[in-house]
Amino acid sequence: MANACWDEWILRESAKRLLCGIFIMSNLFSVTYGTTPMFAIEQDLSFEIPSEEKLWDARTAELWEDARASSSAPAAQMTLRETIVTTLFNRQEDVGKGPSQVSGFTALLITHAANVHMWSILQFVQSFAPPLAHEILAATFSSLVRWHTALGHGRVEAPEAAYYDNAGIPLVFNCYSLLRIAYVRLFGNSSIFNKMILLTDDPEEISVTMASYVSAPQPRNHFLTKSITKAYEGFITPVKLGHLLIKKTAALSWSVEHAVAAWDAVLFVSKWVHAVQMESATQPPDDEEDKILTQMKGLLDEMECDYDGSGSLAAAVTRAWAGFLTDTWVWGGEFSCIYASNVQTLTFTVTPRMGYILMQLAIAYENSYQETPP
Repeated sequence: MANACWDEWILRESAKRLLCGIFIMSNLFSVTYGTTPMFAIEQDLSFEIPSEEKLWDARTAELWEDARASSSAPAAQMTLRETIVTTLFNRQEDVGKGPSQVSGFTALLITHAANVHMWSILQFVQSFAPPLAHEILAATFSSLVRWHTALGHGRVEAPEAAYYDNAGIPLVFNCYSLLRIAYVRLFGNSSIFNKMILLTDDPEEISVTMASYVSAPQPRNHFLTKSITKAYEGFITPVKLGHLLIKKTAALSWSVEHAVAAWDAVLFVSKWVHAVQMESATQPPDDEEDKILTQMKGLLDEMECDYDGSGSLAAAVTRAWAGFLTDTWVWGGEFSCIYASNVQTLTFTVTPRMGYILMQLAIAYENSYQETPP
């Protein structure tokens, strides 16, 4: 497209960005409902990465020509798949040297791709014995940390600091929330929780699903603790920024990716907290686990939650986290269906539904704690 005119460039760039949007939405639905990702990094995403934002933002052909003249991007752009390989996996020998910098939108796409890749890794690593499985997990975890570092321009940056330092590049802030999903997917066991429960209104089915999840076994190990540390940053960030303010304004200024990441992370983190608390008599928490639990209790105090240490910590954390989804998030929509020869339009709101399910999960944690206290 080196010699393309503005009109031709717009058509091609629009097609690329439409494909990118489909990829992003497919990943968000996969995380929300626990479905199989629609795209595979190895087979799909073989189209050029989006062009620089200054080209896309140009309002006229003249402004576009000026932006193109000052562009530092190479004439032949890499495909999205090649960019993912060079940045996320650092395998430049396979496709050549990757770009020294990528746009915020491309960074977002790479992080969505990391989510998909973590799902694929988990599918086959479960069939290996611990020594090999641990090596694969360690190498993959390092890839996530490397990309995390790259997002912070050579430093691992706290998410709340990133919110202010990158105020002009909010897409980078969204990448941090997506990284939490990647950590959860790598070490979590999402298959034991049926996320399709979001689509049912049957109280009995919801209750059974919650009880089944609470009673399912939960492993504890060094890798899992490291992943928990990353995942519960999604709880730390809104509390440190001011939980009351975030509850009222997040839906206006934060991407829905933060809501999906919170939904995924609270299921993962609360299950781990419940296991550590219930096993405290037979398997006391180690120093890292105890540090996380202590910090969580401090966050609950900062939010002035009604938790005195005598009940289920997992229930308290789940209730507090659910509050960020039940307040002002309004992610949802309408769809039409045919019932009794009549077309009916149904309205659904996903994020409040997430919050409701989490509140039911908190009840299940509390019931489990009261029935068999540690």
